[in-house]
Amino acid sequence: DDQPPAVSVSDAAGYETVGELAFAVTLDGPSALQVSVGYATADGTATAGEDYEAASGMLTFAPGEVSRTVRVTVIDDAADEPDEETFVLALAAADGAMVADGEATGTIRDDDLAPPSAIGGLPAAALCVGGVAFELDLADHFDGEDLRFSAVSSAPGVATAAVSGSRLTVAPVAEGGATVAVTAANEAGTAENTLAVRVVSDPAELRAVGSVLASIGRGVLAGVAESIGERIAERGGSVGRGAATPAMAARRDPVPGAVDWNPAHAGTATFAGPGRGAVVRMWSESGPATGAGLLAGTVGAGLRSAIAGAHSAHGMAPFSFSLGGQSDTESSGSAWSVWGRGDVRRFESGHDGTSHDGTMTGVYLGADVGADDWLAGVSVLRSDAETDYRFDRTVDACGGVGVGEGRLVAELTSVHPYAARRLGRGWVWAAFGAGRGEASVERCGPGNVDEADLKVRLAALGGRHPFAYRDRLVVSVVEDVGVLGMTTGASLGPVGDRSVSVGRARLGLEAAGVAPPGCKCSLATYVRALARGDWGDGATGAGLELAAGVRYRNLPRRLGIDAGLHALAVHSAADAAERGANVTLAILPKPDGSGFRLTLTSQRGDSVRVTDRWDAWHQAEREGATGWRTQFDLGYGFLSARGLAMPFAHLIASGADTMYYRSGVRYELGAGARRFTVELSVGRHRYLHGTVDDASVRINARF
Repeated sequence: DDQPPAVSVSDAAGYETVGELAFAVTLDGPSALQVSVGYATADGTATAGEDYEAASGMLTFAPGEVSRTVRVTVIDDAADEPDEETFVLALAAADGAMVADGEATGTIRDDDLAPPSAIGGLPAAALCVGGVAFELDLADHFDGEDLRFSAVSSAPGVATAAVSGSRLTVAPVAEGGATVAVTAANEAGTAENTLAVRVVSDPAELRAVGSVLASIGRGVLAGVAESIGERIAERGGSVGRGAATPAMAARRDPVPGAVDWNPAHAGTATFAGPGRGAVVRMWSESGPATGAGLLAGTVGAGLRSAIAGAHSAHGMAPFSFSLGGQSDTESSGSAWSVWGRGDVRRFESGHDGTSHDGTMTGVYLGADVGADDWLAGVSVLRSDAETDYRFDRTVDACGGVGVGEGRLVAELTSVHPYAARRLGRGWVWAAFGAGRGEASVERCGPGNVDEADLKVRLAALGGRHPFAYRDRLVVSVVEDVGVLGMTTGASLGPVGDRSVSVGRARLGLEAAGVAPPGCKCSLATYVRALARGDWGDGATGAGLELAAGVRYRNLPRRLGIDAGLHALAVHSAADAAERGANVTLAILPKPDGSGFRLTLTSQRGDSVRVTDRWDAWHQAEREGATGWRTQFDLGYGFLSARGLAMPFAHLIASGADTMYYRSGVRYELGAGARRFTVELSVGRHRYLHGTVDDASVRINARF
């Protein structure tokens, strides 16, 4: 009357590589009799013959035995299959036992991985320098098992890429474009995808850099105006009118009505006019052009009006501009000065969510010549500026808030011709300028540097007008106005492709000490208060500028030194501040004709001469005379016991292929209407068909 035992079978699972799945068939208790049970496999998602080998048969339990095993062979192939496939092992036809759980599931796990694949494209990343990084979960964009990810940026200087697990991080470095290549890999293969990266400047940073460039431009404009203002202050009322000895005064005055001599017209002589005396010039030269020496003398008569008529008859009247005033054989009445100036400025500004502070240094070298009521010259400026700037980041541009910062460094070399003229007791002046340099921006965070070419142009007008005199004190109205434009070259960073323009006008009073008449060594002070208006880019508005300084003059040593301090006392622009110092050193001119002498003449039109020299140079000159003709003379005079000795260099250029240059020494005796000059020189004529060397002796006599 005993109950028969119950038989059951358990599930089995394993990878293809295990070779077989083992199913446990058990009785719930021992039996005194032999028990047998049948079994057979049936397909599920796994297929017999492809995934496993079909199995069937009978299991026999000996008396007392409670456990037996059915083994089903698994087929290990290289095919990519589902991760898991199943089949069924079923029990049936039990003898001596009851079937309690007659089915079990066999699970085959595939050990062959599928190669990864990309799901669509990766989204583009728009970043801002100094802003937040771009992050992406790569697992959402690739299919595959056991994937490993890596990423490489095509331009690490623009954006860097890093992967942690499946998390991609792209960080901005500098403006520009880059491509990040992402790779997913497992043992079955790899898959790649790319994302485009664009890094731009924060608009707030662009405003900050523009404001810095505007402040630097205002500093350049101020320095040029102040340096020229000091030149006319130094000249005061004495340019072309300085006290000279009677002999020197006579030396300065040309013969009334005389025709100035041009070296290209050598061999000519003209009378100064009826009853006014005569000028006799003779020259002699030798060279391979003639093969023998040549001596000629010509005496002619004429007035300036007659010569002017010859100009009209010959062709278009030439246009010329001369810095020297008279020819290279005449003692010039011009007063030359060579000067230098050092300038240091400290400036601050803040507006529209940006602020900056920096230092600007400038070194000026210049030379000018004054004659009668005119002053003309040129200065060269080398300036350097370093400025730290800050800005409030833009949320839309950078994906976050915070303070950005950087440093702008600018180097500039510019040239400024200027001219001034006396009007009554005062002066008016005008100046122009152009320059080139380089500007660079370094971000303090990333540490990268962006560079661009820098160009500047400016124009300024000003004046000084004394109106009140009290003993040794003079009060003057001082004014100037100027505009400046600054552009930068192409660059991906914030300093590239920028254009700023600034303007400044000042009007105020200066009270300055005056040296007593006849004083050879003096020290005078000055104070200045100027109302100021700024417009254009950067900080604009109105303010008050104060300045004070000293002027030292040592006439025996021809030395002039100016030193001053200046500051912006108040300004309507928020956080605007300026302060600085400057020193100017000048070599004062000599009134006796000695020292440095320079003449530069530029002429367009037909060359006009009374007689022509008979050599190839002048034939070539006639052929090319309708173009530009430039003459340059440089010399330095030394006083001797009875006259003036001057080594010199002379150059004439007419067209691209015609040039005449010579050097030598000239000795001059006498002054005014009675003067005798002897000149020895060697030269070379270069023209279209060759070159000719010569040596010459020139004699010039007035009586």
